Amino acid sequence: MPEGTDWQVERRMALAREWDELVQQARRIEGFEDFLRAPKLESLLPAARNGPLALVNVSRWRCDAIIVTAVGIDVVRLRDLSLGEVRRRAEGYLATLQNVEQAVRELLLARRAYEEGGLSLQAIERYNAANRAVLHARSEMESGLASVAEWLWDCIADPVLRALGIHDAPPAGAGYPRLWWCPTGLLNLLPLHAAGYHGAPQEGDAPRTVIDRVVSSYTPTLRALSEASQPKRAPGGSDERMLVVALAETPGQLSLPAVKAERDLLADLFADRHTLLEGEDATWESVRAALPHHVWVHFSCHGGQAHGQADPAGGHSDLQR
Repeated sequence: MPEGTDWQVERRMALAREWDELVQQARRIEGFEDFLRAPKLESLLPAARNGPLALVNVSRWRCDAIIVTAVGIDVVRLRDLSLGEVRRRAEGYLATLQNVEQAVRELLLARRAYEEGGLSLQAIERYNAANRAVLHARSEMESGLASVAEWLWDCIADPVLRALGIHDAPPAGAGYPRLWWCPTGLLNLLPLHAAGYHGAPQEGDAPRTVIDRVVSSYTPTLRALSEASQPKRAPGGSDERMLVVALAETPGQLSLPAVKAERDLLADLFADRHTLLEGEDATWESVRAALPHHVWVHFSCHGGQAHGQADPAGGHSDLQR
């Protein structure tokens, strides 16, 4: 046996015992009884009291929707869903969005060259070509989005809604049921809430769209939803407030024309109960300082996801520096 091996084994065993003791100490603290344990089912089911949850699991072996309600769990096998197809659809979806972004960026550059360079034939031709490229890219995007939405309906949304007994839109005057989506892997990049066939249905047909049957919300995990649904006092004993982060213009990024409309809508809904961080005021430091004092936050800005990277926490919102 190589020299030092016995010492290394003893050291590892001692560290393992110390770890176990520390975990037991943590579990003796009130509120941490289940520290590092898998949550008990009965502790998670109340998370579905405000609407069922569909956890969509995708793997190379099989794909399922795990449906959680306030009374139990059901598993719906998604036979038409596969890991390979999810990857292909997600990559295609991102590619169409990137093509539009690149085309719009070129159009902005062409417009700037036209305005700065006068009425030169070259500048006019470049602008016209860029404008046609934007129209083509947007047409391709709309077609691609429609295809993705229909595929999501056929493979995921329709089986889930059928299992929940939601076969039609609610009656006139009735409220819409809420459905919590919990996608996994690359499905996080695709709009489950927009799944469906968005052409006008034939007379008498039930709408084959998620948006016409339920109100969709998202949660990263069932435990996160369970904790978020617990009654909480407003931070610092203050009134419940909304933090609105609005960045229509970000250096190095395309303009976001819908930011102002979102800002104004939230300002109306939370007239005297919101804080607005906009433009140069929306820095990383100011947002981080404001978060603990607000119950809700709405980000209207660019962001990035770290799909395919070793650290999923690399996702971010693009704020002012």
